[in-house]
Amino acid sequence: MGLSKFLVDHMLGRMCRWLRIMGFDSKYVSSGYDDQQVIEECRKLGAILITRDRELASRYFPSILISSTDLNTQLRQFLSIYPFDRSLLLTRCTECNGVLEQKERGEIENTLQYQTQKSYDIFYRCISCGRTYWKGPHYRNIIKRIEVILGSDENPR
Repeated sequence: MGLSKFLVDHMLGRMCRWLRIMGFDSKYVSSGYDDQQVIEECRKLGAILITRDRELASRYFPSILISSTDLNTQLRQFLSIYPFDRSLLLTRCTECNGVLEQKERGEIENTLQYQTQKSYDIFYRCISCGRTYWKGPHYRNIIKRIEVILGSDENPR
């Protein structure tokens, strides 16, 4: 069985970004989409809808109705249905949902600031939009937040 695809509606933009960080294939639809367009896009993609809109969730199956406005609670609700696979961490672009490819320093030289180039050996580049990522100090914060979400750390921030 392949990995699930998700379509995240405009009410859950921050959640969508974190789903991507955790490696979930998550397309975001803006507020410019009406309910019928959201449903049609879900059908076209074969995606599971993630929404806070009760009426919309009742019109499309499969869907996940997110009840909370708190990001950590939203992610916990989602992860209770679709467990986190650590091997997928940082495999998707947070901006466009594209797949990230590992790159070595020599492959991305002159595309980043000098200090970043010299401080890290491994980088990740989005095959869709070209954005580059690396495991800098922010990586520890990402791991810490995921630990909090998963309940393996008592510190909320």
